Amino acid sequence: MDGLDVYTIADNVDEYLAQRQIEGKKYFPSYMICAKYAWKHLFKNTIYAVNSEWKTMQLGVPYNYVDVPRGTVRLFSVAVTDKHNQIVPLWYNNTVNIMPQPAASQKKCGCTSCQCGGLCEDINSLTYTTKVLFTINGVDYIEKDWIKVCPNGDVIEYRIVPTKKYNAFIGDGGEYMNDYMNDYNIGGDPFSDYTIENLELQNTICHLATRPCGCPEETVENIELFKKYCGQYLRFNSYCNRYDHNAIFLGDINKIGQLGTVKMSECGTRIYYIPAPTKHNETPKVPTFLLVNYQMSGEDCTEVVQVPDYAKEAMFYGIDYYAKRFNNAYAKYEKDDAKFAWRQAQNDLIMFLNPLNMDYLAQVQDLPIKY
Repeated sequence: MDGLDVYTIADNVDEYLAQRQIEGKKYFPSYMICAKYAWKHLFKNTIYAVNSEWKTMQLGVPYNYVDVPRGTVRLFSVAVTDKHNQIVPLWYNNTVNIMPQPAASQKKCGCTSCQCGGLCEDINSLTYTTKVLFTINGVDYIEKDWIKVCPNGDVIEYRIVPTKKYNAFIGDGGEYMNDYMNDYNIGGDPFSDYTIENLELQNTICHLATRPCGCPEETVENIELFKKYCGQYLRFNSYCNRYDHNAIFLGDINKIGQLGTVKMSECGTRIYYIPAPTKHNETPKVPTFLLVNYQMSGEDCTEVVQVPDYAKEAMFYGIDYYAKRFNNAYAKYEKDDAKFAWRQAQNDLIMFLNPLNMDYLAQVQDLPIKY
């Protein structure tokens, strides 16, 4: 193969066996397996070869898609061609929902007469608030508050408040000094004869306009009224709290996606294409092909796989290491020597693919040390 800068894996195995002075082809298949592992390791961890392939768009739900090339370990980019036939990368849109929505569940309010909005959901998802009023002998006595919206629109606040009910009103501080002065011990509870009772209180705090079915109307007045009197019971991400936000509070930050965006499926086998939004209900343009740039794992490795000339030396050491590591005919030090030589060959290959500028290194040595 003189004059060519690539060699097949079979050629590499033949040259390796020739250097080992092994003439017979008896063990050629086993050395091919070793060469496969060596090439897979180099291809995935050292060379970082990038493949580019035009994939045909397939019809799918919720969006059209292209299949991820088989054996892909890294997906670098997806691109299309513009009107000038230039390759333009597509933006990855992580905000697009590609998961099918679950079947509609029964509404919390149980109403089947109307389409309840966010206000009705908030009313049926109110939080339960608590507050520690006092502590006696290490026991916390807690006030519990919640609200309930009645079918007629009345919003009632319920409270359970622990209180001290005194059984006697005679103070028990007493005189603590043997004199004739009126001095009392003020360090303790002056009234210790009491029991704790829970008072149940209720109060109508506001009234909401309702539909005939009893669900609240989705009006600005109702929302403001509900927030004013029931805001302490709302969840942080409730509908009423979001109501004040501008429509573009979490708007599309991708201002350059005129040619569409992409997103990977949950299973990692498809790349969905999301067309760019159009005006006046126009039909979005969907490209026929997408250019996928990716790195292969080297799994589909055959005799005809081409190896660059600069990787031949590393391949020889890789075949030698993989041929010896599980072979009991070699001592441990021989296996270790083969492993160290294999690592050094990889480092030499990395140095070849990433040459260092000696002038830059000379300048780095003269820089002051700041840390």
